[in-house]
Amino acid sequence: MALTKAHNRMIEGTPISVKDFGATGDGVTSDQDAINLAIDYVNGISGTNRVSLIFPAGVYIITGGANINTVGDYIAGAVVEGIKKITRSNVSIYCEGSELKVSSSFIWRRTQIGGGDQDNFAQGLHFHGDNIYLYDGILNGNLRNRTITRGPTANNYGGNEYGILVRSNGCRVYNTISREWGTDCLGVIKADFQAFQSEFIAGRRLSCSVVIDEDATEVNPIIFKDCIFSEGGAYSDVDYNRPASGIDIEANSAGLEAVVICDSCIFKDNRKYAVQISQSAVRNVFTNCDFYGDVSDFTTSLSLTLEVIFQAFNLQPSNSGDHKITNNRFHGDQYLDTVYGQNADPGSVLSGNYFEDAATLLNMRTSTDFPKDWRITNNVAPNATEIGTLRGVGHISDNNVLIDPLNHSFDVNVAISGTETFDFEAVLPCENVTYEVICKSNNGSGAYDASARYIMTFVGGTLEGAITVDETSGSGSRTITRSGAVISFAGGTFGASAGLIAKAIGIGDFGT
Repeated sequence: MALTKAHNRMIEGTPISVKDFGATGDGVTSDQDAINLAIDYVNGISGTNRVSLIFPAGVYIITGGANINTVGDYIAGAVVEGIKKITRSNVSIYCEGSELKVSSSFIWRRTQIGGGDQDNFAQGLHFHGDNIYLYDGILNGNLRNRTITRGPTANNYGGNEYGILVRSNGCRVYNTISREWGTDCLGVIKADFQAFQSEFIAGRRLSCSVVIDEDATEVNPIIFKDCIFSEGGAYSDVDYNRPASGIDIEANSAGLEAVVICDSCIFKDNRKYAVQISQSAVRNVFTNCDFYGDVSDFTTSLSLTLEVIFQAFNLQPSNSGDHKITNNRFHGDQYLDTVYGQNADPGSVLSGNYFEDAATLLNMRTSTDFPKDWRITNNVAPNATEIGTLRGVGHISDNNVLIDPLNHSFDVNVAISGTETFDFEAVLPCENVTYEVICKSNNGSGAYDASARYIMTFVGGTLEGAITVDETSGSGSRTITRSGAVISFAGGTFGASAGLIAKAIGIGDFGT
């Protein structure tokens, strides 16, 4: 069979061009049948040598033609149009200069939860063979230009339409854009998947879902490097579908491990959260990433009245923990908005991050259990007055820079049970310094009640003078008191958190 040669890149293995099977790439004609003939041919090649599927420059319309619904990806009864599964292992897909696009005439329809003969989905590239590589190109679900008809509310799951669905091991995606799909732009179900310099934009539910059915550990993790996750759920209130986030990480059954590493990635303009970490997500790493919450780039209007949107992290309970969130930049007012957890799970690390304009760094939410042993160190938040709301036990906060990066010296926000004391002569650098000390105590329901503020001057490491500016008792006989250089939290049952911030406000002997 004659092959169409349209590539400057070095092609691995046997090249198979979709144009040799009748694809036009003219942006008008449906190329679905021709593409599926090419995939049938690739799937039928015996052996383990690498085979290359080529999409020369052009726009390929990928809906129309016969229903390709098959068991395993879609609910029985659904009408499915698009690209067939790639079941052969060791296939490279080259989309240099090409766009695979869903026709605007295709109706995305989901009439009921559980399927039905009125369910319609488009299908992008689905990897069912191991070690499939995808290079370049655009997978355009084109959902904003299609009619959306849906039954479930935003709180319910509705859809099986993926730009890329990974059901096999060892797959790689390079320099690819997947955007505007009816469910997720990328769905990862198997371990040892990696994506580099790729963009996942405007999935109706999620820009990217990682819902594995096997262990993904440090030996075979899921890795995203220099990728963009944006505009998850960026549709109208009647059309979007929760979680409406940039990326969701979990397993489809308890007892598995889902290790995901995001290095130098960008999260922006996601409707609900940039990151949602759920069941079985353990030891996830987010490093050198940027988190944005700006809405100016949206091309569809949003009603913001019912949603708490554009916040950085949602860490849910249930077999999750030991995450490393390090050296990231939280732009605007982004922060770790919702942190749940369980006492049985290992603590996580929040270290070396820059919070541009957030009032707090994190917020541990009410749940039936509480996280423990978080390490919150070396973060810079020039507009924050406190670490945030911590619940649970064993948390350590050290060397964080709040409010004034030049003067702030010490902060601690720890879970308190019973009475807890802090001796400032022991914990602060007290050579000729005056501190303003702000203390707060949580009432167990997410609100601060007991509070205190002191001015303390140290000379030669010893308290020289102190002023009690304010001491206010809270509910349940909670109190915050000072005796010399010792601050005490006492009374009630501190099931949530209490803490203090000390800020240097002067150098030298300022007296009282």
